[in-house]
Amino acid sequence: MAAILVMVLPSVSVAQDWKVVNPSNTGVPGEVVELVTFAPDGNLWVGARWPFWEEGGIGVFDRSTDTWSVWANWETPLPSEIIYDVEFDASGTAWIGTARGLARYDGQTWTVYDPTNTPMQLYAVRGVAIGADGHIWVNNTNYAIGGDALYEFDGVSTWTRYAVPTELPWPAPWTDLEGPLVDHNGHVWVANHVQNGLAEYDGNAWTLHGQNVDRFTNLVEDLDGNIWMR
Repeated sequence: MAAILVMVLPSVSVAQDWKVVNPSNTGVPGEVVELVTFAPDGNLWVGARWPFWEEGGIGVFDRSTDTWSVWANWETPLPSEIIYDVEFDASGTAWIGTARGLARYDGQTWTVYDPTNTPMQLYAVRGVAIGADGHIWVNNTNYAIGGDALYEFDGVSTWTRYAVPTELPWPAPWTDLEGPLVDHNGHVWVANHVQNGLAEYDGNAWTLHGQNVDRFTNLVEDLDGNIWMR
């Protein structure tokens, strides 16, 4: 995707005002947009890159001042131009899943977690979720090479690994995961990229649901606590 389309809807739906957001007129840091999300403060975060140059990063749009800030992989500690996911903890700190590790940014300081300083066996962090207890759930699997697992990080020093088939209820060698999602009860949900079903962790054990239905790639919880899958 080479641009973002923003539609502004008036209070009386008569006309629609569209604006194309792209690198030439904004701080979007690349022609391929891979992630768009809003931070708790209302700012828009955009992960984008220039594939040919292997450059990119995150552009943050402050709607109150109509200004952009850009954190690019060639001039900040952001470890990769490929941004898979961004989630925010209760303090507003950003946890960023990239192709080269998990980056933490608190507004001043960058910290990068990867196989050199954690138990994670792969560099790719394809999904991030944060529980109410502040624990960070990390999808450290990679379609291209197989492995590794889902990790729970307490935000300080302790990492717990949940792998197929020892903890996660799918057969080996199908280790590639989708998600994670942490619901309002603190339960953790992940899907498998190849195998059917959805795995739920209640803090004690994993349960596989829907193994006779299909495989899923996207998980979201609505305001009523229902889990929706695609």
